[in-house]
Amino acid sequence: MDLPIYAWSLQSPDATVWVPSITIDGIVSFTSGGGVITASPPVFRGQGTTVWTPAISNAGLLTISSGPDLNQRWAWKIDTNLIRWYFEVDASNHILVQSTYDPPIVNVDDGIMIKNRVKETSLTAGTGTISLLGAVAGFRTFIDGFGTGAKCYYVIVDGAAWEIGSGVVTSGSPDTLDRQTVLDSSASGAKLSLSGGAKFVFNDAPTSFFKALQGLALICASK
Repeated sequence: MDLPIYAWSLQSPDATVWVPSITIDGIVSFTSGGGVITASPPVFRGQGTTVWTPAISNAGLLTISSGPDLNQRWAWKIDTNLIRWYFEVDASNHILVQSTYDPPIVNVDDGIMIKNRVKETSLTAGTGTISLLGAVAGFRTFIDGFGTGAKCYYVIVDGAAWEIGSGVVTSGSPDTLDRQTVLDSSASGAKLSLSGGAKFVFNDAPTSFFKALQGLALICASK
C-alpha cells in the first residue's frame, strides 16, 4: 500500500465531482461540486492483500469493487478535531471508517517522541535519574505512553523550578526516566538539583520540536 491521501474526490459518470467529508462522530458524506482533486480514486483497505476501489453514482451513492494491492493511495480523511480516519472494508464487505483517536507518535527531532496526556509524580531529589511514581488522575504513565526503552521529551516542574529535556524511560519498580539531555531550565539551562518534595513530570514538545516541524514544512513546500 502506498502513502495515505487526505484530499481526494470521486467523479460520477455524469462528470460531477463528489468531495467527501467526515464528522467527529465518523459520519461520512459526499458533496457535489468543486474541482477534481485526484486523477484516480484512492482505495479502501480490505482483508489480507485485497483492496477496494470506491465509485459513486450520479445520485451520490457509493459502491466498491475489490482488486489486488497495486500500491494505490490509501483513503483517509481528517475531521474538525484533527482526528484522522481511514477507510476499510470488513470480511462482510461493509465499509467502515476507523479513527486514530490516539494520534501516532511523532518522530521529528532525532527520534525523540511525544504523546498526549502523559504525566506522573515523583519524589526524586538531586540531578540523577527520575523515579516515576504513577500517573496523575486523567493521565497515563510514560511506560503506557511510550514503552520501555523509548526516548521522549520531558518537563519537570518542582515548585517554581522547571526543566525541559529528553531522556529514556525504563520499566521497573518503579519506572524511571533517565534525564539525558537538558534543553532548557529555570537554572539558566542547567540540570536542576531537585528537591525531595512532590513534583510533576510530563511529556511535552519543546520549542526545538516546532522549529524542526517548521523546517520540514518549508522543505516540503519547496518540493
